Amino acid sequence: MDTHLFVALLLAASSWGILQRGNCEGVGGGYLLDPLPIDDTTDLSRSPEFIRHPQDAYITTKNKVVVLSCTARHATQVNFKCNEEWVRPKSVRNEIRFDPHTKTRYIDSEITVTRSQVEEYFDVYRCVCVAWSGPKTAVESDRAKIQIAHLKKHFVREPVHTSIEAGYPVQLQ
Repeated sequence: MDTHLFVALLLAASSWGILQRGNCEGVGGGYLLDPLPIDDTTDLSRSPEFIRHPQDAYITTKNKVVVLSCTARHATQVNFKCNEEWVRPKSVRNEIRFDPHTKTRYIDSEITVTRSQVEEYFDVYRCVCVAWSGPKTAVESDRAKIQIAHLKKHFVREPVHTSIEAGYPVQLQ
């Protein structure tokens, strides 16, 4: 299928509300984002390329979240897949920008991962960013691993409970 025709069909289906959960070739039955606007500078013949990949991260406190981000150029769509499941499009924040000198399109994409999401998968959560520029052009970023930080309890000396009046110094041993 011609790339421009495929994109036109995606745009039409999206505006009619047909595409909610995809079963398109190259998408794997995952959620499709509403196609991002395409203009004359979008080169659909080029495969997407990641110039920033999501990074490994640790969740350190009970209410802390981790923001994963990636940047792809020559892409018309970007989404995340975490533990082999597509992230719902409403949870993905995409920002399109253009380099006026090179006429290159960039999509900055990010998601927020919560501690409860990581805990559902036994404290190891893996995400990958996926970018498309047309049919059969899905490209994956490097995989990021999100873990809950744990203090390993290997002490040389057991911690000792100490009580001290406020305002006085204390030495922890």
